[in-house]
Formats: sequence, structure tokens, C-alpha cells
Amino acid sequence: MAMFSVPDTAPEEDKAICALVNKGLNPKQLYKAAYTFYQFSLEEALRRQTTIRVQTGLFKGMILFPGSLGSQLLPKWLGTYEAEVQTLLSTHARDASCFINIGCAEGFYLSGIA
Repeated sequence: MAMFSVPDTAPEEDKAICALVNKGLNPKQLYKAAYTFYQFSLEEALRRQTTIRVQTGLFKGMILFPGSLGSQLLPKWLGTYEAEVQTLLSTHARDASCFINIGCAEGFYLSGIA
């Protein structure tokens, strides 16, 4: 197995990752873990805002309810959450006289359609 090294002047994060890879940890798994922690930090920063509005898409401008920010916050905030469902809703919801949301989460679509 190849051993990796980084210069002494490298950031501490680079040194830590190098040490983990040299211990045999999978670089792809380390990347996935790092991405997950980065996502959590971005979501935490968003949660500290007083108002979180959807940025683009069908529900642009909709305020996300703070008590329901546990699932897929970044895609909802960006407006890209389940884009294929948003496409169907934008095509068919305007002609509907009623809307039934059979879901299991915080009511993102119900709030958006309302």
C-alpha cells in the first residue's frame, strides 16, 4: 500500500486526512463523511437565521417552518428538493380543485401549494 505525505506547512485537515488514509481508511468514505459534516454545518448556519425562504423553483419565497427543518434542508432552501415532483405539481396542480397530501414529513408540498 502506498503511503502518502503532505508538507509540514499543509493545513491540519490535510494532515489528518493523510494520516487516516495511511491507516487504511477509504478516501471515498472519508470524502463522504467530510461532505456530510460540511452539509450539517451549512444547515446549522441556516437554522440560526430568523427566516428561511426557498431561493428558487416552484416554491420560491416560501418560508420554511423552523420546527420542521430536519429533513433535506439544503435542497428545500435552494428550491431543488425533489425537482421532478415540483415539475408535476406545476403542470397539474393549477387545474386541481382539491389537493390531498399523503406524506410522512412536515408538509413541504402542502404548504407550497397552499
